[in-house]
Amino acid sequence: MTEKPKPFTMKPEGNMTMKIGPDGAISTSTDKPLEINLQNIKSVGVENLVDIETHEISRLFNSVSHFIKFFGGGEVKFAYNLEGKLLEFSTHHVTLSIQNGERVILKKLEEN
Repeated sequence: MTEKPKPFTMKPEGNMTMKIGPDGAISTSTDKPLEINLQNIKSVGVENLVDIETHEISRLFNSVSHFIKFFGGGEVKFAYNLEGKLLEFSTHHVTLSIQNGERVILKKLEEN
């Protein structure tokens, strides 16, 4: 039996365009920041490790912070507390995929 997808919401500050791919995946792009409410995140992963230029991990005040820089300039910052709760998550110039509303996959942004 498959799990029911977990809900999440998106709130753009500016204009947002959405496209639905042949596989049913929804792609969005915005001209300003986009807030995504991710209450059920179980994991954060990277699609292809060879795209990572640097990955820094810092442990401070009962939390673990990650900074990932992709070749080409994309960046991701996120932090968890020791119980696994997501405290902070921000991206710039990165493709983000949310699977089943609970798994985040990061990918280098492909230029067209």
